[in-house]
Amino acid sequence: MKTFYTALITCLFFGGVSSQTYFSDDFEPSTGAGGSLTNNNAWTTQVVSASTSGYDWYHDDFSSDAFARVSNYNSGTSTNEAMETWLISPVIDLSSASMPVLSFNNMKRFSGTDIKVNLSTNYTGSGAPSSGTWTDITSNCTMDVNTGSWSFVSSGDVDLTADIAASPSTVFLAFQYVGGTSDGSTYQIDDVVIQEGPTSVPTVPIYDIQFTTAPSGTSPYDGQNVNTGGIVTAVVNSGSDIGYFIQNASGAWNGVYVDDAVNTPSRGDSVVISGLVQENFSFTQLTALTAFNNVSSGNPEPAASGVSTGAVNSEDYESVLVQTSAATCTNPTVGFGQWAIFDGSTDTCLVDDIIYSFSPALGNSYDVTGPVWYSYSEYKLLPRDAADIVGASLAQTIYNIQFTTDPGGFSPLNGANVSGVKGIVTAESSGAFNTNDKGYWLQDGSGPWHGIFVWDTINVVSIGDSVIIDGNVNENFNQTIIRNVSSFNILNAGNTLPSSPVIATDSVNNEKYEGVLITTEYATCTNPSLGFGQWEINDGSGAVLIDDVIYSYPSPLNGTMYRVTGPVYYSFSEYKILPRAAIDVEIFASINEQSVISNLYPNPASEMLVIELTTLGDLLILDITGKVVKEQHLDEGKNAVEIGQLSTGTYIAKIKGRSNATIFHVY
Repeated sequence: MKTFYTALITCLFFGGVSSQTYFSDDFEPSTGAGGSLTNNNAWTTQVVSASTSGYDWYHDDFSSDAFARVSNYNSGTSTNEAMETWLISPVIDLSSASMPVLSFNNMKRFSGTDIKVNLSTNYTGSGAPSSGTWTDITSNCTMDVNTGSWSFVSSGDVDLTADIAASPSTVFLAFQYVGGTSDGSTYQIDDVVIQEGPTSVPTVPIYDIQFTTAPSGTSPYDGQNVNTGGIVTAVVNSGSDIGYFIQNASGAWNGVYVDDAVNTPSRGDSVVISGLVQENFSFTQLTALTAFNNVSSGNPEPAASGVSTGAVNSEDYESVLVQTSAATCTNPTVGFGQWAIFDGSTDTCLVDDIIYSFSPALGNSYDVTGPVWYSYSEYKLLPRDAADIVGASLAQTIYNIQFTTDPGGFSPLNGANVSGVKGIVTAESSGAFNTNDKGYWLQDGSGPWHGIFVWDTINVVSIGDSVIIDGNVNENFNQTIIRNVSSFNILNAGNTLPSSPVIATDSVNNEKYEGVLITTEYATCTNPSLGFGQWEINDGSGAVLIDDVIYSYPSPLNGTMYRVTGPVYYSFSEYKILPRAAIDVEIFASINEQSVISNLYPNPASEMLVIELTTLGDLLILDITGKVVKEQHLDEGKNAVEIGQLSTGTYIAKIKGRSNATIFHVY
């Protein structure tokens, strides 16, 4: 592995300037520093094939950094123009050089023919490039291949010794640009240096950086600049912690963290870097990068090393991708996003949310994968996504599946298989017209984040059933659902439903109420027919849709005030309330109307209800479909009402001719 990375980094810019510099130009405007292409260091341009608009190399700058630039793109016509032009250095005296080394920074933007780096020992300094003999040394240089970025890439150290052997006194350096009518790149060249080499920065594999016998765990390269490389196994972007882990083999000592807020590689990228080895509060890392090159993408990551929870707490596996197996959660809330697991070995280990946040269940068994982090004198595993936390007993609450801080509303468990999801059925849509709408809603509590839709066309449920399921968490067009139910059990039936919070109509349009049973009050119908069985209500806070996925309310009246209850659904980029039956859509009374039913108890009840009235009236008891199942005349004051003949379920009690009503439950 040492040999491989030494070869890989041969052309990497090592930083540092040796004792003698033969040529240097950073194109900055100060005197003697190459303020233009034709002044000071006196670069010349030779146009071999002119573009229609006369484009050529020119002096440019960005954010106070000057450079040479060329492009064949005509922004006025949005076309590329065919051209060839050379940027040629002044004569460079290498008569005293024994090992001249070239380095420069280069940037390529947009697709097109690659630039060529040429060297001549017999060009005269004027006239067409063809008047001299040129050696193409491009293959010895690291050239920018990321055409989507405006970041400079170092050429690395290019040894010119062999190229000047025949005529060691003087050379000319040239950058050859070619553009066509169908494409063409923008190129920038900066910080051109020819110096006596080699550089003093060593090329070191990650293993040698990390391996140590020091009791403190300090790297033998602490405080030194090194060149190294590896495959990116994880990316960190958490507050002040910005960087990535790289690894060049599986196993102990083969990973290191790179503190880098400038470059943004992805997992699977192969990168080579130059930087300072530093013990940051006893955590070995590379920082203060002087060079970065993304060699290739999509590479397989080194396999995660299987380790015990006790082994995680060791210097050997610092920054290495590891996996613990069948580790029980011993503390789900250690604090600061951390939780503890133990597999029966020598010690527990911490799992931290620096990359990915997860809410474990106490006593559940988990397999956890991730690189090993070290902070606040403790080693920690950093899972990178939902796939890094699996287990035979990955029981999850609906709240943990739904709660998210993601701007897009995506569940932190999107794509994960979960088991032991338990809840009360608050609604079911087996009769929905669209197959994609068929299923049921579960809740494990009242209020935000406690409800979820289960897309299930196989299992049959009733409102009030307590069920436990296994399935897959899925963002179905941005609605978090559970699908592919692999295990289903009804624990019991006839349970009291979670209370439906009364919220403003505009609040319904909120991720946290997705799947939750809610109620809106004093909401006026502002559009009775939006098409596809939808209508609109607004209590003054903002409009929300009512949809007929479960129940179709006949002929809502424009301007009429309603009380609407139902689970919140999300489809076609809109939140909607889905009433379940006639009982869920009630023409709401005036705020000033006094309720005739002043008291009803016990609730829930089984054989007898006591109902207190402020005046006499005729009692109507309706089931959840709106059907009248009992009528009885009541007097003012206390009245006994027999309900033993009613089945277990939810009912509504109201007085004929009055809009106010009271919901009660029978068990």
